[in-house]
Amino acid sequence: MARILPRHAAVAAALAVLVIGAFVAAACGGGNGESAQITASIAAVTFFDSSGFHEIDEQLTQKGTLDPTAHSVAVHIQTVALTTDWPKELQPGAKGLATAMGEFAMAVDTDNPDLKKATELSNKAHATWHAFSTQVWNHLQEHAGLKASSGAGAHSH
Repeated sequence: MARILPRHAAVAAALAVLVIGAFVAAACGGGNGESAQITASIAAVTFFDSSGFHEIDEQLTQKGTLDPTAHSVAVHIQTVALTTDWPKELQPGAKGLATAMGEFAMAVDTDNPDLKKATELSNKAHATWHAFSTQVWNHLQEHAGLKASSGAGAHSH
């Protein structure tokens, strides 16, 4: 009998393939610098948006419980934000997202985290993620010759 992966695991596996493919294509000269940055940006923002951090923050905020994957998800987002070859105009937002995720990850990397502090940092990281995701999608839409939608920052969950 086939085992069905939990949603987060299945999404993470699919996105890992996408991200690795984007990085390999960029490293192997899969296009000019701008094209490689666009491909990397698409892979990274798709990873962020499918990471499950929204649900982690909601669980912490609404139920006061910490998802056991919270630390690793935050560190993964931080890592992708810091290692992606972002277009210049997106670099400050990526650094801000990495900082917010890092602060949250440090707060929960203990046997007995302060849930009030963790919730504050999770809310901040969540807001930073949404703002950066909106910035990235607007940049990509502009690059594609599309008008960025005004609702791009709204929750799509």
